[in-house]
Amino acid sequence: EYFWRAHTGTITGLQIVDVDQVVLTSSTDYTVRLWSAHGEFIGTFGQSESWSVHISSSWKHPAVPYEILIDPLSMSDHELLNVKTHLSDAINPDKTEAHIGELKV
Repeated sequence: EYFWRAHTGTITGLQIVDVDQVVLTSSTDYTVRLWSAHGEFIGTFGQSESWSVHISSSWKHPAVPYEILIDPLSMSDHELLNVKTHLSDAINPDKTEAHIGELKV
């Protein structure tokens, strides 16, 4: 199974094209995109750069659509990023990696 974030809006259409092993998606974010069956970003219809389903070197992969990269829902939600610390905690030489879970908030 493969999972990836294709759009910043709700997906309104999804078409699997077995012959070419691609997935076509449309969204309320006003974009229509083409993906390989493995989630590799091929391109957005209407983009300025040319691409071909049959020439993988023309695909945008490993790039991700810019809107997805900057969308808040795409940001990492790792617990370490949510820890609030004080500047003194960050620069205190007595703190080691073993103490990260013990930082006072």
